[in-house]
Amino acid sequence: MRRLISTVVGFILVITAFGAATSPASILAQDEPEAAAPPAAVPGTLIVDDRSDGFRRAGSGWRSSRGGYLDRHFWVSAKRRLTKVGIWSATFAEPGLYKVYARLPRWHASTRKAIYKVKTDDGWAKRVRSQYKNKGRWMSLGTHALAATAEVRLGNQTLDPRGTSRKVAYDAMRFVPVEPPPPPVITRLDVD
Repeated sequence: MRRLISTVVGFILVITAFGAATSPASILAQDEPEAAAPPAAVPGTLIVDDRSDGFRRAGSGWRSSRGGYLDRHFWVSAKRRLTKVGIWSATFAEPGLYKVYARLPRWHASTRKAIYKVKTDDGWAKRVRSQYKNKGRWMSLGTHALAATAEVRLGNQTLDPRGTSRKVAYDAMRFVPVEPPPPPVITRLDVD
């Protein structure tokens, strides 16, 4: 009974927010302005979307849905054993420090412990992130020293507890170059 009341109240709130004549499809479209341009780009920023040549999938049973960057994303069921991997590859004009962000759609990003792996100059950096807490936005994977060819991997193996029916979403990656800090100012010291 409590769940039914919660559902009815939620439905009333949706109707109140969007008007009684609004269809469910248009409510979803209004709720998720995902095809909008990414945040202001820094020169040299590169975005690799799941529709681009820089994205590959390994394993079978992938599903795709509308929504996300450029209005599409892939998703799979989270597992305790690795059976699927999404790989984003980027080629830069030069190696350097880059902030790496993953774009998450509002739907199908329910894992709380996705395991991202970023190929850095020093090997693979592992980042465990909650897709659930970052739905509908760009999520930071940190700042990394990357070679001219970079790679980010995300598998369907997560650290979520057994018995959960969570999903892993695959959308876009954004690589933003970081300006190196200015060199230190050296002053002359006179020693007597």
